[in-house]
Amino acid sequence: MDVGQILAQHVRILSDVEALEEIAAAPRPQNVEALANRRWAFTRDLLLHCSRMESQILSPMSVDVRPIAVERAKAASIATADFVALFRAHADRWQGFTPPEQWSDYRAATHRLSAAMRALIEREAGEIVPLLPVQSSGTPAPVSKDRYARDSWHIRGLIFGDDQRAYE
Repeated sequence: MDVGQILAQHVRILSDVEALEEIAAAPRPQNVEALANRRWAFTRDLLLHCSRMESQILSPMSVDVRPIAVERAKAASIATADFVALFRAHADRWQGFTPPEQWSDYRAATHRLSAAMRALIEREAGEIVPLLPVQSSGTPAPVSKDRYARDSWHIRGLIFGDDQRAYE
């Protein structure tokens, strides 16, 4: 994955965030379809991006010849895992169609999640992208053990109310 691909993914994810925020800022929709589709687009783009970053950038960078690159890659990997845990907790909490009496709570939770997503994207853009391309030390990169792409199917099931455990 090159710098252009990373930045294009950042733009897509930020666009998804803005669309989700617009829906959350408005009165509760009459039906769940638009919200569910926005949540799924956000989930899919976000977790696939996190998986690609982990396996194609952060893992190889963790054995870079530059100590600063190794340090930043490891910190970014931890930050990504922490964000995905936050995201999963959000998805677990806000399954299906939020009841009308909880819409303001959902709106606040979506705002917090969006801020965390923007911080993650800013970190990648400011601390990882400037160090690309990876300068391999010759040591094999560790195999990424993230489950982010697989997690997206579980979260899709929460969003749409169907069982996606067959993908796990």
